[in-house]
Amino acid sequence: MAGIGLGGTIFSPIVTDLLQNYGWRHTYLIMAGIILVVALPAASMYDLNGSYTLAWMLLLVLTAVTLFSWVGSCIVAKRYMASDVELKQAQ
Repeated sequence: MAGIGLGGTIFSPIVTDLLQNYGWRHTYLIMAGIILVVALPAASMYDLNGSYTLAWMLLLVLTAVTLFSWVGSCIVAKRYMASDVELKQAQ
């Protein structure tokens, strides 16, 4: 559990810098690559029976958390975005 706070502390300024320099689309691709590199060693973990069950369960949980956090972030961000009607009126 301590790694969650450490990861947030490390990646928050990195993501901010990537967003400013490359935009959100490229940042998502870069972060996906980082997550893939981090997740691949987890896929090689064995549980006590010598199977990959533990690794697949861990990856499933991490994927679900990521999915829900991205969807939640998208919903929250839409509150602050101008609607199409407001944009047309501004023009």
